[in-house]
Amino acid sequence: MSSAASFYPAFEAPLTGGGASVSTASELLDTLPVGIAVFRHGGANQPVCVQANRLFYEWSGIAAPGLIGVSPRKISVLCDQGSLIEQIAEVIAGGQAARGEHSWSVQTQTGIQHFAAQVAVQKTRSGQQAVLCVRDRSPEIYAEAHLRQTMLSDDLTGIPNRLSFMEKLETELERAGRKGLVVLLLNVDRFTRINESLGATVGDEFLIALARRLTGCVRDRDCVARLGADEFAILLPTVNTEAGANEVVERIHQRLEDPFTLSGGEVYASATIGIAIAEEVGTTAEELIHQADYALRSAKSAGANAVEKYVARDHSREIGLFHMEAELRRAIEREELTLAYQPLVSLETGRIVGVEALSRWHNPERGFVSPGDYIPIAEESGLIVPLGRAALRHACERLAYWRKTIKAASDMHIAVNVSGVQLKRDDIVATVHDALSNAGLPGSALKIELTESAIVSDPERVREVFHRLKALGCKIAMDDFGTGYSSLAYLQTFPIDVLKIDQSFIAGMLDSEDSQNIIDAILSLSRALHMTTVAEGIETELQMRAIRAAGCDIGQGYYFARPLSEPDLIAKLGQSS
Repeated sequence: MSSAASFYPAFEAPLTGGGASVSTASELLDTLPVGIAVFRHGGANQPVCVQANRLFYEWSGIAAPGLIGVSPRKISVLCDQGSLIEQIAEVIAGGQAARGEHSWSVQTQTGIQHFAAQVAVQKTRSGQQAVLCVRDRSPEIYAEAHLRQTMLSDDLTGIPNRLSFMEKLETELERAGRKGLVVLLLNVDRFTRINESLGATVGDEFLIALARRLTGCVRDRDCVARLGADEFAILLPTVNTEAGANEVVERIHQRLEDPFTLSGGEVYASATIGIAIAEEVGTTAEELIHQADYALRSAKSAGANAVEKYVARDHSREIGLFHMEAELRRAIEREELTLAYQPLVSLETGRIVGVEALSRWHNPERGFVSPGDYIPIAEESGLIVPLGRAALRHACERLAYWRKTIKAASDMHIAVNVSGVQLKRDDIVATVHDALSNAGLPGSALKIELTESAIVSDPERVREVFHRLKALGCKIAMDDFGTGYSSLAYLQTFPIDVLKIDQSFIAGMLDSEDSQNIIDAILSLSRALHMTTVAEGIETELQMRAIRAAGCDIGQGYYFARPLSEPDLIAKLGQSS
């Protein structure tokens, strides 16, 4: 759009000067897309209009030449603009034109009209005149408003988008530093199935219908927004309790019980919801959204149609786990994790026939970190892959060294746990092959231990991996047998060499007939399938004697030794020799 300044040069000379006639100048002014009015001293030392173009007359609502001799204070489009009129008077009195534009709005019969003006100086023989150049900003204002509305609305559903929602949330939170308002985050359960089964167009129909239905569940002051994809947010500025929030959630769930009638047929849907309440003064919009998002993720872990409220204690724990993950990553990169070794003892001879390698982490700040704390983090983050590789490599290296230097370890084997996640994400066969080759060990020196749950996720792939590991000469052990997804078919079709009886059965075998019966069944089954058995968690001599009498092959537990450092293991091997 042309600026007012671009028209000022036309008034650097008198309007009647330069060889142009008054009529020619007036005709020229009438062609301009801005309103022009010229003022000079009138009676009582007040400015009066001496000339105006067609557009300025139109905006003033007066027919020409009705503005001639009229004070700007009596011209409808200017009468309330005191500072602008003062600028006009100052210019006429010999002052300089002010920089910048003066903006204002006027109520007209057709609506609000927005103007902007600048005052220019025109020197004449009789003194200075003020030339007022006015432009209509209405198209610009309306375009900005439309652009803002577009920026703040979701293209598909027409309801507020994330930007708009955050602005509204910030406004509500800023009201006297208030607290107590509620934010709900809602995620449609299995929305991808609608898109995949019925197509993206029907998926869009569903989201539009859902937006309408959610809007019908709240009050006028509340705000429903689509944050993206199938995630919606609801702001409840007048609700300040969990009970109040639950009422709205219940209303939403009830409304979602009715089917959505779409072009692809009837669609049933449910939603998982996270609740966050601004319980402290000073809570920011970002913090509240983050809290609601955490509650939503917690709800998702509970299954479809679940609801969870944000609990700071749980979030603090998650933050702690996040920091632990970062520390674990650094520890793996710096090779700070070590191995401990728990002896595997022949129940017949009492001799150490092998050891199980167990991951250990001593953090400089946290101290000893339990594997039960960091192994799940490693599995979730994928760090279990480098952690597992390092454990296999180091275990094979140490066993090779012991076999060469310690008589009692000359035919000893080492057992290494492999996570189901590692089995799925890593080329475990290549990893095992490299670890054995680099250490110069035969495959028979390594036993790979996996839990039953590792098999269930992809049994065909696991069967193939087991056979390839067996081709390397390795033995396969099923850990914690009897506590997971036990299936006799797995024992029959998978090349499993060892069954490890879970310590929970060992702990109860002397007091529980059921535990003893389960142990007897496992031992009978292993003998029929020509498998070796290992009893985990033996803590007393009575347990050792009972499991030995039952026919178990190998024992492991605190009765024989706790997990040992390498120097302590070497010392124990020296004692046994």
